[in-house]
This record gives sequence, structure tokens and C-alpha cells, in this order.
Amino acid sequence: MNLVKLGVQTLTGDTHAHEWKVNSVDGWWDTPDVKENREDVPYGHGGYVLPEFYRERLITITGRVRSKTHSHQHEAINALKGCIMPGEIKTLQVFGHGPDQWANVMLARQTKAVPVTDVHTSFQISLRSTDPRIFGERRIVTAGAGVAAMVENRGSAPAWPVVVVPGPVTVGGYTITGPNGEKYTVTASPGSSSTHHVDMWDGMLRVNLSMAAGGGLVGDAQTFTIPPGGKVPVTLSKGGRIELYDTYF
Repeated sequence: MNLVKLGVQTLTGDTHAHEWKVNSVDGWWDTPDVKENREDVPYGHGGYVLPEFYRERLITITGRVRSKTHSHQHEAINALKGCIMPGEIKTLQVFGHGPDQWANVMLARQTKAVPVTDVHTSFQISLRSTDPRIFGERRIVTAGAGVAAMVENRGSAPAWPVVVVPGPVTVGGYTITGPNGEKYTVTASPGSSSTHHVDMWDGMLRVNLSMAAGGGLVGDAQTFTIPPGGKVPVTLSKGGRIELYDTYF
């Protein structure tokens, strides 16, 4: 791995007084565990087919750091203990082992930094990603009014796009049409000082990034995803752009 970075703390490569090495990032390349949602058929064989989803992603980073002096060793240990605190959300980046990827993470358990010699330290950082998706390259596609824009997701899992409609747009609302004919209808167009963001992950319309301001402006709210591999059409009746990240589970 060329780069593993947690927030602003780099965990690979050389810094002014340390040589950092990550041995493994367990849980990064595996899918998360599946939430069990199962119910037996009473008085019959088998069970019902029910919706099932992934649990949060658990990630464990193990590695070591060699410091120039014993004093620098304590500097490294303090940096490890402080690079993420309980309740904080930080970005974990993993580059150089397949596509460049990132995810938002929180601290899951105690961070361990164990001196092996006076200058060598082994460490373990346990993280959890409440949103189990891993993201890659950002893609932005401009859509003309009423013209199908071809949108691509080069990840390995469905991507939930954000549709952005900047004002001013002619009055009368607009419709977003997904790859399989899904309809998301907004009853009022954005004015000269407004921008609409429609997030297909949660189905919410945000006006100038305010969820409250988007309340009551949505008619139909059929959300959709962009599948991996190939390009699919998305149509905005009054134009705008579609933003997404290559997405992985």
C-alpha cells in the first residue's frame, strides 16, 4: 500500500523522524457481515425471503513505526492515540492497492501502541464505518434539459447519486427520471439564489443544503441507484448535473 491515511495522520512512508509501515487493513477488502433477517415458514419447509442488508464495516489497521530516538518514539505514540477520538468521524484513505478508495470511520475500540524496543512501536487501530460503503473516484455528469445523460459507476456495487439543480430554473418544478423509469418529482424549481440537492441515498431534497427548506416540495420520490459496469441514462427535465462516487462493498 502506497498510502494509508487516517484524518491528517499518515500511517505509511517516512516523516521527519519516523518510518511508518502498515501490515494490514483487515475488513477493508472484505464485505461486511450480513444482518440476519430470517423467519421460518410455520408448518412448512424453509423460510421466507425477507430484505437483508449489510452491517456496519469493522476495520482493523495493524502496523509499526520506527522512530529516530526514544523521545521521537513517544511523539509517535501520542500521534497514534490522538489521531481519532471517540465520537469523531474521520476519513480513512487507502491508496496504491487497487483503486484509490476512502470511507468515513469512527473509533471502535481502544487504540494500542506498544513499544517493542526503545525506537520501534507496533500499533493497532480499530475502526467502524457506520455507512459500510467504500468510495472511489468522484464523477460529475452534466445533464441538459430533457436530454438523457449517460452516467457511469466504475465500482463494484450500486452507487447512490446526488442530483444537483442550480437556480434559477423556470417555474413549475421538474422531474428526475432514473435508469429504469423511476420518477422523482419536485413541485417548485430553485430560484436565483437557491440550489437543489436530491440525494438518492436517503431520498431527501435539500435546498441550499438545508433539509428543512426542502420539506413539502417533493411529489413522487422514487429513488434509484447507478449499477456498476456500463453507462445508464438519467434525465433531468430542466437540466443540472449528476454527482456520484464509484462505490464498493
